[in-house]
Amino acid sequence: QQLIRRMWQMYDLTQQQDADFAPDVQVYNVWIHAIAKSKAGGAAAEAVLAEMSDKGIRPNSVSYTSVMDAYANQARIDPTAPSQAERVLFELIAQSEGDSSLTVTGVTADVVLNAWAQVGTWTSAERAQDILNRLEAMAIPSLRPTVHSYGTVIHAWANAAAKEAKGANDGVEAAQQAERILTSLVRGEKEGVTPDTVVFNAVI
Repeated sequence: QQLIRRMWQMYDLTQQQDADFAPDVQVYNVWIHAIAKSKAGGAAAEAVLAEMSDKGIRPNSVSYTSVMDAYANQARIDPTAPSQAERVLFELIAQSEGDSSLTVTGVTADVVLNAWAQVGTWTSAERAQDILNRLEAMAIPSLRPTVHSYGTVIHAWANAAAKEAKGANDGVEAAQQAERILTSLVRGEKEGVTPDTVVFNAVI
């Protein structure tokens, strides 16, 4: 952040004539990525997005994905973080419909699925499942769920099963939900997706 502030100062000192000093989208993406990895929080990452807009710098898909990642890294300690990551995802998808420069991929969506999977409750697993279902229904080629997407949702059900096994519920229903996904993959019901050992292990 301090280096970016210095870059803007240098840019101003040249009376805004030397564009080499002006931070660009790649510089800001590095900043957002650093926020995500430092676990400073998604709100801090979104504040950088707002600054980019104020400076006339258009965020790209990497910018938004890093913001989602920042929220995902809060998922274990902040129960609202996954819903914030989900909000950013669908805002990005909506923007991409009118902006061909914004390409949303399954990798981006997987960040949000992982955020819900980390929570480890029945409700969070249902949320991850619902997002997966919505992505399938959209039928957008770049957003088509991958084996990793299905594996992440299975992992969400596995985490829910493990948590419920410690309480009154023995976790069987959550485990059955995971197995249903695996069965659909084995039967070839998901075009172009073949289950791998990671998926089988998650169900087991």
